[in-house]
Amino acid sequence: MIERTGQRQRCRLTCRPAQTLLTPEIRRRLGVAPDGEHDLRADAIVARVLTCLDVAGEAWTRSDGSQSLEDLVRACADLLIGEVSTRHDDGLPGPQLQAQ
Repeated sequence: MIERTGQRQRCRLTCRPAQTLLTPEIRRRLGVAPDGEHDLRADAIVARVLTCLDVAGEAWTRSDGSQSLEDLVRACADLLIGEVSTRHDDGLPGPQLQAQ
């Protein structure tokens, strides 16, 4: 629990400013009005990308840099893409994905 608390604190310090900078551009690319607060797509996309970077960075650190950070980020993003593509017609997630 302490580790997760530390991760949350670190994310508050680093992710929030990054999300504030990136979200308006993603909104623009999605065609969402800058003040379209009810459309959460841009916020969700940026949050997922930042989470991938954080998770990949942690894995890279644990490997003492022996694994490619780029490969780790791609692997994390691929899991998210797989999650989206396994949704059923009712919008519920498909089977649980297993990290390889």
